[in-house]
Amino acid sequence: MNIREMLLDLNKLGFKQALISKHTDIPIHKIKNAVYGDRAFFSYAEIEAFNAYYDKCKALQNVYDDKLKKYLESGK
Repeated sequence: MNIREMLLDLNKLGFKQALISKHTDIPIHKIKNAVYGDRAFFSYAEIEAFNAYYDKCKALQNVYDDKLKKYLESGK
């Protein structure tokens, strides 16, 4: 699974691009390029940070499924 697919998966769960950028410290323009553009270049550190964040988000989904969706929709 590449970063674009993982970003789209997180978007389906309700994680906004700005929130992902804030938590991973990856500039939002790189995230937008990965989703909407044809290419984006990430450093090794950004890839590792995103992979760890993705794993944690998926774990949260497995534990809190409906509560997580409601929390993310509330925008807190």
